[in-house]
Amino acid sequence: MTCPPFIVISCETDTTPSQLGMAIAMDNCTPTELMTISYTDHTQNLGHCNGTGSFTRHWSATDMCGNVAVCIQTVVIIDNTKPILTTTSYNYSMHAKHKCSRNRPGNSHRQLHFYI
Repeated sequence: MTCPPFIVISCETDTTPSQLGMAIAMDNCTPTELMTISYTDHTQNLGHCNGTGSFTRHWSATDMCGNVAVCIQTVVIIDNTKPILTTTSYNYSMHAKHKCSRNRPGNSHRQLHFYI
């Protein structure tokens, strides 16, 4: 039996086997189409931020004689999507009410600050 490979996915990715891969099983006596392949997800390591974490998918294949083969696929779910910052646009106008001179005696190191 061959399991799908270890995979790292984003939290919005579909976790169905059609997206993450299917296990493949072969047998000397039972034709492939008559084998029963099933899986169970063990999700005890999920539930961190936005459902991130990891889970294991336990695959099993059973032939016509009841022989069972198993393999385990590990899936890691991460949230690597940056948040989108939405802002409202504002226009600000600033007007000087007084004339300023460049070199006033005794004030050569004065700084001008604008607070919005």
